[in-house]
Amino acid sequence: MVLTQQQENIINKYLSEVNNYLNSVSDIEKRKRFLIELKKNIFNSLQKSGKNYISDEELCHFLYDELGEPELQAEKLLNPINPSTKLILNVENRVWLGVCAGLAVRTRFPVMVIRFLFALLGLCGGIGFIFYLSVYFFLYFSSGVYRGKKIRWGFFVYQLVLTLSLLIFIHLATIFLLKGIEYLHTHWIATSNSSLVDIDKVYHLVFLSFLFYMWTGILSAMMGGLPLKNDWDKTFRNIRDAQIALLVLFEFAGVAWVIYRFIIDSIVVFRNLMI
Repeated sequence: MVLTQQQENIINKYLSEVNNYLNSVSDIEKRKRFLIELKKNIFNSLQKSGKNYISDEELCHFLYDELGEPELQAEKLLNPINPSTKLILNVENRVWLGVCAGLAVRTRFPVMVIRFLFALLGLCGGIGFIFYLSVYFFLYFSSGVYRGKKIRWGFFVYQLVLTLSLLIFIHLATIFLLKGIEYLHTHWIATSNSSLVDIDKVYHLVFLSFLFYMWTGILSAMMGGLPLKNDWDKTFRNIRDAQIALLVLFEFAGVAWVIYRFIIDSIVVFRNLMI
């Protein structure tokens, strides 16, 4: 990959910002070795991308988002972490958020095996998804990968409160509708000696769907309230919105089934009255 003079200036500016954070290193030669090693890693990473051309905007995104803020880079140079002894997010070799790649380095298992296991767990009621995000959420704070990006705690709490409010409102509205239909059925069709078919199963389905989307929605809201790289915070908010929509779909399906049974039983009662 051939870089323009402007792009080399961008890289040199990034290295200069890293150098400003290397205050504890009084040895000038040691500083130079740190910066030469970092510059070499930057060029190697750009070459590995396989691109023949990169724009100035993409280069800035790579330096400040992919590699990390200058403060974080300086800390990595000063305090290198042995990945075989500590679990960290591996943002360099990630496919999504770096959890599987970090676990692979820590456990020395092939990364594809770990990704396959998470995929299998994901099919078990979303356990893999919840576990993945839980590990990521923990490492988000402990590994320092996103240090330099301030958390807006007001926005974080807002996302949680908004998500909980919407999910609880949807569930309570569904229960209210089901109770209303059940009441009408009991009093309107009492003469038919019939009962609203499978109403208990509908309540059970509605509660299980609410419970599942409550937990996954909370996790998505938490991730959506954090300042993640590559706009993953926006992605998680979109996932949260999709989960709320799915909850509405599942609970509306239960209400629709009860309404259908109410209409059928009402027709039977009306027919008996006419005969």
